[in-house]
Amino acid sequence: MIIEFSIKNFRSIKEEQTISFEATNSKELEQYLVFEPPLAYPRKTPLRLLKLNFIYGANGSGKSTIIDSLKVLDCLLRKPAKDKDEKVPFIVPFKFDEITKNQPSTLKVSFIAQDKIVYHYEVVATKDYIVEEILYSTAPGKGVVFHRTTDPEKKISVIDIKNRAQMKNDDKNTLNNSTLWNSTVIATYASLNIENQILDAVVHWAEHSLMLPVDPRTNLKQYISERIENEKINKAQVIQFMKEADFCVSDLVFKKATLAEHELDLADKLKEADEPAAKEFLERLLNKKDLYFTHTIGNSNYDLKYQEESMGTQRYYQLSGLLDFVTSQDKIIPIDEFESSLHPDLIQHFLASYIRTPHQSQMLITTHYREFLLNKDTFRKDSIWFCDKNRESSSTEIYSLLDFDTKTIRETSSIYNAYKAGKLGGTPNI
Repeated sequence: MIIEFSIKNFRSIKEEQTISFEATNSKELEQYLVFEPPLAYPRKTPLRLLKLNFIYGANGSGKSTIIDSLKVLDCLLRKPAKDKDEKVPFIVPFKFDEITKNQPSTLKVSFIAQDKIVYHYEVVATKDYIVEEILYSTAPGKGVVFHRTTDPEKKISVIDIKNRAQMKNDDKNTLNNSTLWNSTVIATYASLNIENQILDAVVHWAEHSLMLPVDPRTNLKQYISERIENEKINKAQVIQFMKEADFCVSDLVFKKATLAEHELDLADKLKEADEPAAKEFLERLLNKKDLYFTHTIGNSNYDLKYQEESMGTQRYYQLSGLLDFVTSQDKIIPIDEFESSLHPDLIQHFLASYIRTPHQSQMLITTHYREFLLNKDTFRKDSIWFCDKNRESSSTEIYSLLDFDTKTIRETSSIYNAYKAGKLGGTPNI
């Protein structure tokens, strides 16, 4: 689970901006939108986290930058560089300033790993190398696990691994010698044949809790279908979600695909190859399946191929599978432009299904859909955030609905009307 994350000097963001999932003491929709994660070292005041955060903002305000920052974090934590000349992926500083365009980007995240310990991780990077990297744990009390710095002239990283890490000296040397200047310590550790309880917990969080962002261009069909077939996603639950959304879908069927002529030619060539990757690709090709939706009309069943369905049905199939996946496991899922290709009633249905299901997953949604703000059954004030561009610097600023005083938003005020009238910012300047 994420407690909060911060971004500095990345794309449209110049000064450090922070989004928090920590809930206030408000009892508003507490049963549905707030959970208390179990901690190995409980706090005097229990930690309360939100299941859901919304981000509003005009086109070009920086909403997608926030989502992309989590993608960058995921990539840095999980993909080590193969050589010293490889660029650090996706790092782009704020370019509308002569100083910041030559400075590194910074990402920070506080999270709870599978060992129920709170960790704080910071990474500072340019497109060429990791400038600095630091991991703190709170087991017990906040303390440094490791602090990594890089000498850019020598292209050498130095990792100061503290006693708190409880790492063997041989493993420390292996990690120090293996970490390239353009790779994070976490990603490098995951690629090595060494063991450490703390770093294992961080790697597990990166690989199993933090999910890659979903946007309107993301095609989750294969991802969802494979997990339905492997029974990692409940097929019956997906069908039920679609039925509730008023699709006349009664079943999902996977049938062996008929390969096109060019695919058959490719299969013949792959049969002659000895490489493991070629054999794996051939196996996937020969086992390729097509997805059909069974529609029950009256007493008759009709199968329609996935590609024949509407964009809305396709997207809701993907989101229904995702919904079952994230509510049955503890996941963090960022979704950009959530309302794309969906009727407003289906959006509300999806969110209602998400919040009424007991779980400890978290969703970060960017949206233009103001009507969410009319339905006080799906959000709390501490779950509403806004993106706006600073008119002087043209940089993104992120702020919470809670930042407004009672003169702007009273307890009885309509947040929808206030946002629509431009009182809360985050709207186009037309």
